[in-house]
Amino acid sequence: MKSVLFFIYFLTLYNFTFAQGPDLVFIGAVTVKGGAVYNYTLHVSDSAGILKGYSVTDIMGADETKTAVTGTIDPAKKQLIFRETHLIYSKSKAGKSDLCYIHARLKISATNGATTLKGNFDGFKEDGKTSCATGKLTLVNAQNVLDKLLEIAKDENIPNPDSLAKPEVVYTYETEIPDSKTLKALPGKATELYCSSPTINVELWDAKTIDGDIITLQQDNNTVLENYTLTAQHKQLTLSITNKKATTLTLIAVSEGSEPMNTARIKVTSGDAIYYIDATTTIGKNVTVVLKR
Repeated sequence: MKSVLFFIYFLTLYNFTFAQGPDLVFIGAVTVKGGAVYNYTLHVSDSAGILKGYSVTDIMGADETKTAVTGTIDPAKKQLIFRETHLIYSKSKAGKSDLCYIHARLKISATNGATTLKGNFDGFKEDGKTSCATGKLTLVNAQNVLDKLLEIAKDENIPNPDSLAKPEVVYTYETEIPDSKTLKALPGKATELYCSSPTINVELWDAKTIDGDIITLQQDNNTVLENYTLTAQHKQLTLSITNKKATTLTLIAVSEGSEPMNTARIKVTSGDAIYYIDATTTIGKNVTVVLKR
């Protein structure tokens, strides 16, 4: 019973898109020959048989690693072929040069009403030539798993996962912001805003493709948000600027995700004043916002 509840909560927490149509999410395990077993997810979009997306290894673990992937689907042979191409982020203490990228050819089949992917993989260094591992992948369609768990929950009178206790809400949604209300922040040049309140509310999100953009935010050289992966949802922070004539916010691009440019957006609310900032930038070019009282 507890395992069913935890798994539903786990899927909700990680905000997987259980898609209908071109988006595909598979969950399972990667077994390294002569080594460890890690949980593994594959999240791709299918456009005419061409796959693009990302994988995550060891979710919630010490070696959690997210990589961009590309691949193809061959319906005639019932195969899904993909390879990890480059690093998006990693919590592993291993250096980037030590990471091993999966190249796999998986058989597509159906087991107990669920779409499964099974097969061997070869691991290569970033150069795509130097072999570093072999092993097996076993994955199942996440939507099929969730549907089955919901059936079990219903049969056993388990509360709907939407009613389960969730972490404190720190996200909000907002409709598209008109360009006329958005200030363009230029890397290397400070954007100045007037803020009358001693506290400000700051919201951050990814305004374009959700591809793994990661940022760090500093207030007067003090880190207030570190290595945060942006999503379409708004991350909220309340910052104090009491007893200061001005405070400086610095947005640092840690990763540009799987597509060029880190497309961060910032909303600053101070009393009745609301500012929207296009903080699009790249690694090595910080965005600076000076809040004056």
